[in-house]
Amino acid sequence: MPAALVLLPAVRDQVEDYRTALTQLSKGSGRTTVQAARSFAAKLQRAGGWDRLTFDQQIDAIVKARAFASWLMVTGQLTVSAEVLGRLDLRLGNAAGNHCREAHRWFTGACALLNVRDGDVALQWNTLAKVTALTGVAPDRVGTAEFEHTRRAIIDAYLGRGLPSSGRNIASIFHRLQLTLFHAGRLDSATRPADRAPVSVTGWAATAPAIAETAQRYVAQIALSLRPSTVKHIEHDLREFATWLAQQHPTVATCADLQRRHIEEYKAWVAAKTGSIHRQTAQPSQHQEPADQSALLPRPDHRVGLPRPAPNGRSSSPVTCPSSTSPCPAFSTTPQPPSSCGPPAPTPTRCPG
Repeated sequence: MPAALVLLPAVRDQVEDYRTALTQLSKGSGRTTVQAARSFAAKLQRAGGWDRLTFDQQIDAIVKARAFASWLMVTGQLTVSAEVLGRLDLRLGNAAGNHCREAHRWFTGACALLNVRDGDVALQWNTLAKVTALTGVAPDRVGTAEFEHTRRAIIDAYLGRGLPSSGRNIASIFHRLQLTLFHAGRLDSATRPADRAPVSVTGWAATAPAIAETAQRYVAQIALSLRPSTVKHIEHDLREFATWLAQQHPTVATCADLQRRHIEEYKAWVAAKTGSIHRQTAQPSQHQEPADQSALLPRPDHRVGLPRPAPNGRSSSPVTCPSSTSPCPAFSTTPQPPSSCGPPAPTPTRCPG
């Protein structure tokens, strides 16, 4: 039988610190608890450190000395991977509440200001303790960098379980914890990160690169002056038009290749596709007809200073209306000429006032 491993002085002191911490909590330091801590420390010393253990060996070591391992994690003396936490789902909140009392008092005070219910306080605190276990940063010192790194790593580890609901609960808890830490002044933002890129970014992948670049520059330009909802509809229609071009006219690679017949064919396709009734009955904005594909044409008329074709045959030349601040006509019996922007005015008699 091999002789028992003699612990190094630093390791032996670590076990004694754990025994002292248990004594201060009045939880007792029985022979079984201390022996489990010594066995855990001996495994790490024999392997040459925590990182030298295999994943299964790490899981086995924590399971056999859960209390000691939890104490090491919440006090920043041991950092583990998100996969380990995802496999074991440790309740580190209890250990952190016992051994990090000042931080726990600060956190519960922050939750009280937000009227967070007690059950949710425990869930958030347990999740914050996991941030400490992954980063080694004390719970009341966690910042944006540590929080974002841990959130992504733990959610991915939970998703690795392969269950339909994997990751949903922990993602929700992380978001609520983010709100608490944001209001406590620890985080820079309270916005939940997007799980995937929006379609306004990924939807251009199937289009011609040059056309996509031109259309996106145009959308960025109109976003400075139009309502967000209008910009969203225009971006959708331009993206649909560019996708249709890539499928029906793959030779159209740049805006210089566009012709009027392409737009007319697209408009006919829109009218014929399923759901066209909704498009025809919906009121388009003054910037849509149904999409502003003219922005993609090379040198459209309205971009080079030429007037647009006037609707219903009306003149598109500008008219000048009399200013509302111009002086009232003098008292006269001479009829005034008709206004160019309204019905003929009656013959004035005297300026009021």
